[in-house]
Amino acid sequence: MKESEKVKERKELIDKKKEKNRKEGGMKRKQKKEKNRKEGGKKRNGEKEKERKEKEEKKERKEQKKNNDKEEKRKKRRERKRKKEKRKRKKKENLVAQIVVLAAKEYPQQLGVNTCIRLFEQFKSYEVSYFFLWTYLCSRLDLDIHFMYIEGAAKTGQIKDVKV
Repeated sequence: MKESEKVKERKELIDKKKEKNRKEGGMKRKQKKEKNRKEGGKKRNGEKEKERKEKEEKKERKEQKKNNDKEEKRKKRRERKRKKEKRKRKKKENLVAQIVVLAAKEYPQQLGVNTCIRLFEQFKSYEVSYFFLWTYLCSRLDLDIHFMYIEGAAKTGQIKDVKV
């Protein structure tokens, strides 16, 4: 029996030790978890901070891209508007030149080259109607021609870009 008692005792000791280890191990595990949570939390916070920064940077890049796109659109719009104005101005200058040249062809004595150039320079930058320009030319040069002449010239193709 002694042997069995020894074995029993030994088993009890082992059981006690296991129980103690289990309890301590549980406590140790809890402590370890708590420690890891505190320390590891910092790591996770660091990771979270890193992720947050990355998200923020991504958001900023997206916002920057959006702003750049808006600015690009504004630039393109301005460029289109400028080109349109330029075309309009060029068309107007061309028309003024055609009217002045037509008047010079009709009245070479009254309208010399210098007068034509001066008239063109005078009217190319103003937003005036072509009827006004023609009547001005007629009154300035004592010409008795009606605006119908321009309409006729436009219809026959002597003057282009005139809407009749």
